[in-house]
Amino acid sequence: MLLEKPAFSPALNAADAERAVSSLLKKNHWNKYDFSGKEIFYIPYWFFSYDIYEQVEKKTNHLSSGFNSLNAFSNEFDKSIAALTHDSDAKKKNELDDAANVHVVSPRLSEDEARGIISVRLASNEGTSKEHVIISGLAMFFVPIWLIGVSISKKKISLRVNAVNGDIENAKAVPRREKGFSELTAEVLEELKTPAGWIEYSTGAVGMISDAIAGIAKSSVQSKKKNKFSVSGKISFSAGEEAPSISNNDIQVIILAMVAIIIILWAIYRF
Repeated sequence: MLLEKPAFSPALNAADAERAVSSLLKKNHWNKYDFSGKEIFYIPYWFFSYDIYEQVEKKTNHLSSGFNSLNAFSNEFDKSIAALTHDSDAKKKNELDDAANVHVVSPRLSEDEARGIISVRLASNEGTSKEHVIISGLAMFFVPIWLIGVSISKKKISLRVNAVNGDIENAKAVPRREKGFSELTAEVLEELKTPAGWIEYSTGAVGMISDAIAGIAKSSVQSKKKNKFSVSGKISFSAGEEAPSISNNDIQVIILAMVAIIIILWAIYRF
């Protein structure tokens, strides 16, 4: 398949893209998931540099300059995509493999249309007229994006992985899963196997218990500061503007903290 405009060469294959998605899922505490599909799309972008100025009493003032990219299909700016032009390792090509999972998206914006849209939007952002916007280096390149389908908790999500740098464009589409009590307990016990773990948990466990009990006792009190204590990013208690009433989370925090103290004391006594 021959393209009229160059395309960035993918640095990630399908397996690499799936690994990036797996990493994101595990970061959000999803251990059970299934991949349901993988396709690569070549998206057209207009890349450009710009300078914006203003004319005041026959004097020219430079307002700003920079570079950006405009999606030639959705008409949206994307600075993260624009940064690809500064990647010295990024290569380009005009010929693509003829495969069933390779798709090329046709641009909706011509060069003149893109130039007009860019000028108006940049001028609006700076509060000046479009005549004071200079666009240079306007060029179209196709950017390969892996579309990875994944199923989690009976829900299907399509994640877009930049095949050039590995960025996941819609990472926020993955919800954060709250860990169950058994998972938290297992992690606490695992980390308490070493003296370093005893020290870390002993300095925080007592504070967690007192904070949790205080939050329960002040169920109708407004807090001006938001305090949060976390042990290794595993267990946390937050007191927001309005302290919560007793909940399962409060009970779990108290129990886990007490378990941690008991294990630490037992370990110290033993050794």
